[in-house]
Amino acid sequence: MTSVSVVIPCFNLGTYLREAVDSVQAQTRAADEVVVVDDGSTDEGTIEALNGLRAEGLIVYRTPNRGAPRARNFGIERSRGDFLLCLDADDVLLPGFLERTVDLLAASPDVGIVATEVEFFGKTSGTWRPPGYSLSTMLWRNCLPSASLFRRTCWEQAGGYAPALPACQDWDLWLSILERGWRWAVVNESLYRYRRRDGSISDRRERERPQILADMMRRHSALYGKHAIDAIVELDAELKDKSERLARFRRDNAAKAKQIAALAEAARPPEHEQVQSFRALIEAHLPERATVLVVTKGDADLLKVGNRESWHFPRRPDGKWLGHHPKSDEAAIAMLEEMRAAGAEFLCFPRDERWWLKRYDRFRRYLECGHSAIARTEEGVIFDIRHEIPRRAFSVVICTYRRPDFVARSMRSVFEQTYPKDRYELIVVNNASPDDTEEVVLEAAKDSPVAFTYLVEERNGLSHARNRGIAAARHDYVAFLDDDAIACPDWLATFNAVIDEHHAMVVGGRVEKAFEDGFEPPDWFRSQYPNHMFGVNYRDRGRKEKVFRIRYPLYLGGGNAAYARKLFGHFGGFDPRLGRDGKSLRAGEESYLNLILDRHDIPIYYTDDAWIDHYLETSRLTKKHLRRKAYWSAATNAVIHPMFFGFPEVRGRTKENRKEIRRRLKEIRSEPRSPENFSRQLRLVYNVAFLWRFHLRYLGYRVGRYRKKPQHVSWGVAQWIEEVRSWPDGPAKYERLRDLALEAGYNELAEEAERKLKAPPSRPSKSVPAKALSQREYERLAERVRARVAEQVPPRAHVAVVSKGDERLLRIDGRRACHFPQIEDGTYAGHYPADAAAAVKQLQELLDRGVTHLVFPSTSLWWLTHYDALSEYLDGRHERVWEEPDTCVVYRLRENHLSAPVA
Repeated sequence: MTSVSVVIPCFNLGTYLREAVDSVQAQTRAADEVVVVDDGSTDEGTIEALNGLRAEGLIVYRTPNRGAPRARNFGIERSRGDFLLCLDADDVLLPGFLERTVDLLAASPDVGIVATEVEFFGKTSGTWRPPGYSLSTMLWRNCLPSASLFRRTCWEQAGGYAPALPACQDWDLWLSILERGWRWAVVNESLYRYRRRDGSISDRRERERPQILADMMRRHSALYGKHAIDAIVELDAELKDKSERLARFRRDNAAKAKQIAALAEAARPPEHEQVQSFRALIEAHLPERATVLVVTKGDADLLKVGNRESWHFPRRPDGKWLGHHPKSDEAAIAMLEEMRAAGAEFLCFPRDERWWLKRYDRFRRYLECGHSAIARTEEGVIFDIRHEIPRRAFSVVICTYRRPDFVARSMRSVFEQTYPKDRYELIVVNNASPDDTEEVVLEAAKDSPVAFTYLVEERNGLSHARNRGIAAARHDYVAFLDDDAIACPDWLATFNAVIDEHHAMVVGGRVEKAFEDGFEPPDWFRSQYPNHMFGVNYRDRGRKEKVFRIRYPLYLGGGNAAYARKLFGHFGGFDPRLGRDGKSLRAGEESYLNLILDRHDIPIYYTDDAWIDHYLETSRLTKKHLRRKAYWSAATNAVIHPMFFGFPEVRGRTKENRKEIRRRLKEIRSEPRSPENFSRQLRLVYNVAFLWRFHLRYLGYRVGRYRKKPQHVSWGVAQWIEEVRSWPDGPAKYERLRDLALEAGYNELAEEAERKLKAPPSRPSKSVPAKALSQREYERLAERVRARVAEQVPPRAHVAVVSKGDERLLRIDGRRACHFPQIEDGTYAGHYPADAAAAVKQLQELLDRGVTHLVFPSTSLWWLTHYDALSEYLDGRHERVWEEPDTCVVYRLRENHLSAPVA
């Protein structure tokens, strides 16, 4: 008896997979075998769906992501059926499909393929009726749907699906089967439902049809040569019929088209103000001849941006507006990446389209964490999407004291950051906890994917512990996380984005409160004052901005903040006199430091996106504990305010404290049952404690104590010039440099900055290539690169290839090849070096591992202009043994030169 196997390849289509499998299991003629091949899916929902099928007893194989043709061949090789059907994971069979097709194929010994009519659903609807057998027709168009039943013998004779083709592998298989004398047959009934969706392979097939047809003619040249005359005659008749029908349509509708055009022109408003202001924004910030994505609803006027190439976003393959907005953040991200691959360089949101940045929140965070916002005004927002923003290096410091139950979770949240693992480290400082904290920390550190340091600070006090962590930090920014907090996955990426866009030197984030399971906070805790005693959250205070600058009296919490390490070197660390020491709840060390930084105009920013969950033990959510916190908050401010503002000024402000005491008492008396009364009581505790503690210190001041002023530290023009020079090139950098130079009297620097400002924006040569290669062109390039390396590099050499992780570039016969850049285990690093010095350092590490040659494929030659010092270093100290601009550049690395310092 004839057996049937159904093979279902799946890559990240878990949303539809269950429906496809159910349609096979509902057949009136059951399949003898269903084989699902997971083509390296990364989507969690898809993996969960596949695990569910495996648990039900279905055959599920998992392979690396190699494409549908290989997945189909893989499944067929492991199946047993005489007849085969490959069903895409997002398509559906109607119940009678197998019964009708199997009977027809079994009854027709000369037929190798059986198809049915197709019903389209999803993005479009309709019906397709495949034609009866005609070899000449199959030469110029694919006559059969991909889900057609065929004999195993035919698949074996044809050599399976061709993985090398970018699309239409099923058409290629059908031609290979027909070449061997087989025919096809069609069941005249709609039994196969084909889903049309955004991003499906059918969209790509239409875009690349000329290349696909050329591939078919080359692969089946004998077949085309034998039947070309019949195909051309048939195609000519088809074109003639279409031309005649088009001429009739134009003739019949010409008058109506003129009327519609006249009405449209009359109704067309004059160019509105938004278009003019948007063009001015583009002219001010984007280089000429750039390729620009403009978020539109199809408004062609917004695309008229001078001599720049502009595209709708989102758009259809023909370049027109897609006609609808993305259905999800993931869809928007996928559209953007597709456009980037096609050569888009900038993404622009005109004024009326800025709602995208609220509606698509994950898409916004994806943009802001990965790409620089080079303009953000009322007229619009522009992102530079040519390359990712620099990944600054962070040292994350967690100071812990007697919280072993929490600190391991805090550490894991740092390990799980989406940030590149080689761009941050974790330092845990144990403040001499008298429990098993050390064992817990070291056990959790065994899973650390980043550099890890464990320290013990014997001096009791949070400031001592933080300063110990700062002293051990190796990177440019130090980020602090409380030991009872969990950072969101984008915590460091968000800090980095704010630093990049706003040149922030201090940045902190939102604190969300998390309670023990089953605990419901009492109503009095929901009032603003007690609610904010456990962390700053400006979202709860009504601030709508995602990012804004912090100036006194606004503040940041020290348990969720990052500082430029140079600030500690210049201003000193946290003052231990102002922080907790195990006996008091003082918490003013970061507040005082931030006041000092603010006085020197050091930019301090708050971001709503860098949030942490602050876990609160139930024992801390009592009225007694909150009264104690209010008292120590007052005691802290009674110390730091005179230090910063001076005793006379603070004494003058005490009038406001007395007024608030009278106001709160009046409110409590007038509303004795109000749920706000506990909050008012806390404010009373704060104000009374502040007056008392300040009065005691003021008496000491009057008798000569506290007269010694804090050491004066200045952050002046010289420091600012040094800082601003490190900013990326752009108008903000040169405007700031010019102003600083004029203030200091540095005329040459001011003139240089002014020249930079007046120079029109130019198209940098440091960007990625303006146009990406098609998949076919790239595959040919990879073949040429491998061939050139084999010619120019001796056998058994160790070759590093500048790549984005493409394993195909490493398949060089007789030579050992690796990625550059890479991480310790040899896999692609996932990001570019931060600068030329970092690139040279990584190259030196590769030489230590035995690398003898370095290869730049043509797609990576931009490195040699972007990393100027790297190019000079290579050409000055090593030998360029091959240069072919449209293929690759090859260097032979001279070992005796590589360890020399970079000039």
